[in-house]
Amino acid sequence: MNKLIITVGITGSRITRQQTPYIPITPQEIAQSGIEAWRGGASVLHIHVRDPKTGLGTQELSLFKEVVDRIRSETDAILCLTTSGIPGRNLEFQERLVPLCLNPELVSFDAGTINMRENVFLNPPEFLELLAKETLAKGIKPELEVFEVEWLKPVSGIWRRASLNLRFTSNSFWASSAACLPRQSHCFIFRKLSPKALLGL
Repeated sequence: MNKLIITVGITGSRITRQQTPYIPITPQEIAQSGIEAWRGGASVLHIHVRDPKTGLGTQELSLFKEVVDRIRSETDAILCLTTSGIPGRNLEFQERLVPLCLNPELVSFDAGTINMRENVFLNPPEFLELLAKETLAKGIKPELEVFEVEWLKPVSGIWRRASLNLRFTSNSFWASSAACLPRQSHCFIFRKLSPKALLGL
């Protein structure tokens, strides 16, 4: 059997209890879901947190810390903490960078701006430059998230300017309702390329 790495997104920032009663909201629920996913074979846990009172996504450090501490106490999972904040609400840069102080193995690196159904998810170059430099300084790997093929070009410039030693892991999210879907043959090619090859480096 070929080896594979399973990544589980525990809760995201947008799905509500009105849409599904099973979405974990509290830090205890999010951590428990992560622990169960790890026991089921997941290696990487992609973590967002929610305001327990409103159920909405937040970048509150104390909530991230509780989730991270609970998961680390029972697993050796690789943690990827979100820096997207809440897509469409477009938080301040420093608020989005809050999870880096917990020293996760990975943080999300949403590589561009995208029009969503009702708003815009902003990832301007100055934020991506800042995120690249902060991850490099802290020894955290950025997880490159790509919703559009055109996002790859500006990331190659950021890579060069930040440091040639910067290393990404990569993800593609072509199934997003806001993304421009590539041809199936292109998806196959992307899966076969390393992040460095994707960026033309």
